[in-house]
Amino acid sequence: MADYEDFDPAPYEEEPPPSTITIAHDVPERLLKGPVEQQLSQTGPGYRIQVYASQDKRNADRQVESAVVWWRRQLRLGALAEVYRGDLEPPPVYLDFHQPYYRVRLGNFSTRSEARSVLQLIETQFPDAFIAPDTVTLTR
Repeated sequence: MADYEDFDPAPYEEEPPPSTITIAHDVPERLLKGPVEQQLSQTGPGYRIQVYASQDKRNADRQVESAVVWWRRQLRLGALAEVYRGDLEPPPVYLDFHQPYYRVRLGNFSTRSEARSVLQLIETQFPDAFIAPDTVTLTR
């Protein structure tokens, strides 16, 4: 020891660490296996398929109901699973008002090509449907 040091560590010997350490926790097992699966939502420019436009709100509301019924029927038949990557429930059917028209639109698509694949299916029920640029919320 140095001349200026008067501390003697001998009475404070360290105990050897235990051979096994048991840690108790309440973290669910699924979280310990890997990264947490998250659904991330992002709003931005994209596309929807417009199936109806009218100045009459009642007619637009009826078209929304018709679109929801059509969507759910296609879902039961399995036709949408192959072409639509977004959330299937609740149906992505939207009623937007841009003066002077109420517009009924379906889907949330990030690219025009995704919308085009669903448009072919939608045209069987709504022959005047077309792809329209819109602000959409995509969940990944």
